[in-house]
Amino acid sequence: MVMQSTVVFRRAQEEDAAVIAKLRQEIWSTTYRGIYPDDMIDQFDYAWHTQKDAQRIKSPAYAVYLMMQEDHPIGYITLHISVPAHLLSLYLRQEYQHRGIGRRAFAFIREVFQTLGVSTFTCACQPDNERAMAFYRRCGGRVVGEDLSNEESWQNSVTFQFYVMRETDLVIRIIQSMDECIEFVRGFHGDAQFSDPMLTNEEQFQTNLVKCVEHPDRHCALGVYLGEQLIGLFTFLVLTEERYLEMLVGLSRDRRAYAEMFRYLERHYPGYSADFVFNPKNYLCKQLLEERHAEFEPEQQKMVLDVPVTDLDTSGVELFTPEYQEPYLSMHHQETYWTGEKVLAAADRFRVFLAIHEGKVVGYLDVTYCFEQNEPYDLFVLEEYRRMGFGRKLLAQALKCNGLKGMMAMVDVEAVAAIRLFESVGFQRAKHENNVTAHWTVPEGGNGA
Repeated sequence: MVMQSTVVFRRAQEEDAAVIAKLRQEIWSTTYRGIYPDDMIDQFDYAWHTQKDAQRIKSPAYAVYLMMQEDHPIGYITLHISVPAHLLSLYLRQEYQHRGIGRRAFAFIREVFQTLGVSTFTCACQPDNERAMAFYRRCGGRVVGEDLSNEESWQNSVTFQFYVMRETDLVIRIIQSMDECIEFVRGFHGDAQFSDPMLTNEEQFQTNLVKCVEHPDRHCALGVYLGEQLIGLFTFLVLTEERYLEMLVGLSRDRRAYAEMFRYLERHYPGYSADFVFNPKNYLCKQLLEERHAEFEPEQQKMVLDVPVTDLDTSGVELFTPEYQEPYLSMHHQETYWTGEKVLAAADRFRVFLAIHEGKVVGYLDVTYCFEQNEPYDLFVLEEYRRMGFGRKLLAQALKCNGLKGMMAMVDVEAVAAIRLFESVGFQRAKHENNVTAHWTVPEGGNGA
């Protein structure tokens, strides 16, 4: 018997067969309605199922466990422990789902198979059960078979394979192909805690993931594996001449993966400045950065252009010209990667708009223009000229030149005035897409401690 938090995994006895059959009947009614035929659920043969479960409980080829909470049965697990090892059932009552119990149960399943010396096991899933499909992907499952041609669709299945690993099997290596990680990435879609804010659309997927794998000259794509199972995926922009790193994607639910990633950076990039942009709810990444004394910026609220407000005043706003270079550079923020000098050097990426008042540059906006969804990187107005509408005019001109393309912006969550400014020209707050940026200097020495 193994206890994890308030959940106990107890080996089932023959007298538990009726309890398991009753759980199956309830879970089919709540979870599989619309997937299994109604008559299969409504005419559930309780006696037949009880007998089948009793046979499995007695058989040495199976291991059956009840999940108990405060002596109350909340689900069950059925494993085929003879060769080939197979997870037959992982059922949890509806009111106990989405509490992390399923993940604890899957960790327990791996422990059972590891104790038995099993290296891999499989599980078949009904493909219309989208939540279960996503769950098995999040647990590291790799699709190894499909049976989708049955006349009765409820009989279709997708087979996942899982690896059972030991701690000593932890390795990190360069990702060579998207085929290695695509299923792993899909498993994080919609995860409020561990999804990556830099993978919210197809353009980001191509830029921050695919490009990193296919163009290793300026990028690094790292996979952390337990045995053959991918448990962490990290991609970086690497600017060797500037000794600079930026984490573009960081996906893992395992602290060991983050620790291994940091050790890799310490071995290979000592002395580099590194920026990490990640999900504010990703406590694992945050903890490892805090342990390394990283500096954190305030959480950023993502704003997405919905319907731009038309006929906005843009008077006094001009596109940058060389005659304004000196005042633009003198007022530009320096505590950022994209300094004024770098922005001007990246004319294929940025437009710079200037707010001019009585011949004086009083503000600027750096905004990208080469993407399907562009972004204002830096908006600044001299303090004595604020609350005079210059910020709104700069945004209005950027939107006018942006045409039919999309636009998003990141704003400090506590910067109420800035959020209202973006809302005034047609932006809305995006849910579950905020980010936090941390700055860390990789220590010299490269000992990977």
